[in-house]
Amino acid sequence: MKKIITLVVLFACSLLVFAGCGYEGGSEVKGIAFTAPIYYVDENVPFKLNYRVFPSTSDTSNAYVYFEAHDTVNLGKYSFDVASGIITVNQSADFRPMEVSVVCGDYSDTCEIRVKEYPSIVEFAGSEVHLSAGAMTELSLVNEFGERVDSNFYNIKVTSSDPTIVSVEDSSLLMVKSTGKKGSATIACEFFNSNNQKMSGLECQTTVTIANNVENAVIDIAGNYIKDFSAVLNFTGVVGEEYDISPIFMDEDGFVVPDDDFSIVSLNENVIKVEKTGNDYKLVILASGSAKIIVSSSVYGADGNLVVFTLNCGVTIST
Repeated sequence: MKKIITLVVLFACSLLVFAGCGYEGGSEVKGIAFTAPIYYVDENVPFKLNYRVFPSTSDTSNAYVYFEAHDTVNLGKYSFDVASGIITVNQSADFRPMEVSVVCGDYSDTCEIRVKEYPSIVEFAGSEVHLSAGAMTELSLVNEFGERVDSNFYNIKVTSSDPTIVSVEDSSLLMVKSTGKKGSATIACEFFNSNNQKMSGLECQTTVTIANNVENAVIDIAGNYIKDFSAVLNFTGVVGEEYDISPIFMDEDGFVVPDDDFSIVSLNENVIKVEKTGNDYKLVILASGSAKIIVSSSVYGADGNLVVFTLNCGVTIST
């Protein structure tokens, strides 16, 4: 009889051990941690405190996980479900940062709860932005004191009135890009809380104007200006003869549009080789024959396309 009682007690103890923070079917839980050291919550928006256990292969089906709030100064300003880890701050005024713990057996972690603060007024730093065709830029927001607003900290949405002229590449970074077409677009920014509800009064807009479209482009080859984008050129010279080559891009007013990212390549380097020194290019004659020289730019024409020259070159070696 005593042996039977002993076996029953041992079995019951074993159940208690495995029900604490178990590993049935997986590995044993060896740690627990919040997914962030600080959580910023919106007023009257339920917020779930997420956590993870270690290792990731742990089986938590029998794990008893609960939360504890360590707070005496914010009583009455929030509600907290210790089973689910959902906290709701219903009075953000004078709410002080508070600590919350998540517990699983002998393991625990602590995080801090803060109320997310918003600026009273937000606007773009500049009512109008000028952008070169094809270029990209990061806009910036300022608050009522003219201080920069960290767009990554908030849930914001940025839209363009005409994405065919200016597209929004990344809302959180306020990154916009010219498609290359000429014109302007209104960029609008709106703030939302963590429940995707629009924040009243927190919205602004700016105008992005695309300028410096290339209206004229020429290729300067040893002082000869080539305007035809698919010109046929003939070279007669000796092996090793060199020709300086550079593109020139101009806007509608005749001003040079800078392009520090153009490239020149030869599709037949047995006939004509391209040599680059810094930002300077040379064509080097090597043999009789034909070769295509491709001059590619990073600037856009009025049609919204990148400016590209394809030069069809014939070479005759003189004797």
